[in-house]
Amino acid sequence: MCLTLPSAAYGAGYRYWSYWRLADDGWAYATSGPASHRPDDGSVDGWRFTASSEQDAAEPRRTPSFDRVCAGTRIKDGYKRVALVLDYGTGNDTPPGESAPKSRPVTSCVVVAEDATSLDVLNRETRTRTASNGLLCSINGYPERGCAESATKTATPSAASSTNGADDTGGSGGSSTAVAVLVGLAIGGGLIVAMTARRRRENR
Repeated sequence: MCLTLPSAAYGAGYRYWSYWRLADDGWAYATSGPASHRPDDGSVDGWRFTASSEQDAAEPRRTPSFDRVCAGTRIKDGYKRVALVLDYGTGNDTPPGESAPKSRPVTSCVVVAEDATSLDVLNRETRTRTASNGLLCSINGYPERGCAESATKTATPSAASSTNGADDTGGSGGSSTAVAVLVGLAIGGGLIVAMTARRRRENR
């Protein structure tokens, strides 16, 4: 399902974790959710926290090769390696009253089962918090509060969320449409409808 949301529903944009995949010509904004994409062995997944307008999402500020991140990492049959890049963003992206855990992007080589999704890769290496509607709210406790809050407002606690994952581990702008931004955020179905209704309520 694809809905084009009115500009008034977006305001100046959201603070959220954008989801990327590294291709031959650089970072490409993901057009499907991380729970539905199964990266191949040798893939590079990227996540960038950004305060974006509806038309632009900032890509990870580091573009490492798989070979560099996963050099020396061996696997056995039935498993695969995925390089993971986490970029907590810049000071301009940081929610009021918070500070990013890391000032620079960090990388890790994640070993998962062959059928694992990009969400499985993320949850294997990090702690995540998601809203009841399936929206990814935070990675490794950042941000501490809220979930895809308006970049023009102070973050407020999310109504319902759950946590997942393991221990903490330790650019340029990529153009995308408003629909692609939402699809990249979605872990479960119904996200676009939920966020549309939420923004309509806030603008009454």
